[in-house]
Amino acid sequence: GTHVKRTGEIGIFKIISDISIGANLRRIEAATGMHAYDILKEKEEILGSISNGLEVEEKKAADAVMQLKNDNQEMKEELSKLRIKTITGEILKSFEKISGSGKYNIISCDLSDPCISIKVPIKDMGTIADRLKDDFRNEKIFIVLGNISAGKPVLILACSKDMTRIGIDCGRLAREVGSIVKGGGGGRPDFAQLGGSDGGSLARAIDFVAKSVEETVKSR
Repeated sequence: GTHVKRTGEIGIFKIISDISIGANLRRIEAATGMHAYDILKEKEEILGSISNGLEVEEKKAADAVMQLKNDNQEMKEELSKLRIKTITGEILKSFEKISGSGKYNIISCDLSDPCISIKVPIKDMGTIADRLKDDFRNEKIFIVLGNISAGKPVLILACSKDMTRIGIDCGRLAREVGSIVKGGGGGRPDFAQLGGSDGGSLARAIDFVAKSVEETVKSR
């Protein structure tokens, strides 16, 4: 029931919640009277603040917010590209070349090292590895990148197809180095990733991978 003598006493009726509570069942909550008025007044004030902040009419506030959101996303993408380009450049300043039965390049880098000028998000590590491979597209290249996330080590291993032909297997190396970082991982012969729980083991893990690849290369 409505618990009123006539429905006109309800006044303003504002639905504030509509949720599913089971199969073909919904729970609808609403405010009426002065409570509903207060809610609408608050929403009006919020809309006014947003439109004033964006310097647009209230009816155009939604479009302005979406445009701002899109602009922000585009800016994030551009910053990510710039960050990856900068980091890649810093990594390329120091990499090892090893002579085997041809020219081989091994790049190993701890991205959590203070000498890296920009903090590298974990999600960008694979893209950085791909960018480095692209820079050496006509050469044999192996890459091992390490980073720390929430105190835990994360590693990315990647190499050119030519490296897999001489016995390099990123997936196998990832499984082997898992014991060092107290974790595990895996992947393909030309790309793998792993994580662990021992943040202090990152440098040893990177060194292990680089030396394992170096030994394989020198044996060819």
